[in-house]
Amino acid sequence: MKMMNRVTRLSVAVGLSLAALVATAPASADAPRYQMLTLHYDVVNYYLAGGAGPYPQSFTLTYNPCSGAVSGPGVANIYGVSQTQGLISRDVINYTSNYNVSGQTDYTVTVINAKLDLNDYTFDGDWTDNYDAVVGGQSGEVVSGIPKVTPSAYRNHGEFVAQNADKNDAAHSCIGMPIVSKK
Repeated sequence: MKMMNRVTRLSVAVGLSLAALVATAPASADAPRYQMLTLHYDVVNYYLAGGAGPYPQSFTLTYNPCSGAVSGPGVANIYGVSQTQGLISRDVINYTSNYNVSGQTDYTVTVINAKLDLNDYTFDGDWTDNYDAVVGGQSGEVVSGIPKVTPSAYRNHGEFVAQNADKNDAAHSCIGMPIVSKK
């Protein structure tokens, strides 16, 4: 009987040790996870419909794959600092860049349905602006260079939430969660 109690106690101890080991095992490091991307475009060239240009701009966009939102600061040599906000949906990018131009504080350039290459994040398409309210806006073609792409490196969703000031908003994000392939 004593031998049976020892075996039972040993089995329980081994079982609890294994359960603790499994509970503390890290999530699979090999699982691909959703990450934020920083897309640093050194050159985004705007050409007028008549062929004049290029009128270069640079910007750094942060891309959230959960919502498709992109946003970030930029600079256009002619107009100065800009702020860009938009959306990536599949292989299309839409955005508006806002500038503070002397005499016109709300100068905007809008790109709608530009084709986005998902292999290197280059894009090209059409743009319009609100340059002259009297004569009307300008339009033309936009072509980006290849951006420097830097992904975040969250090991899991909990790490992403812990590192964000707005925990409630971060908790609803997919960043750090495993990417589940749809077959």
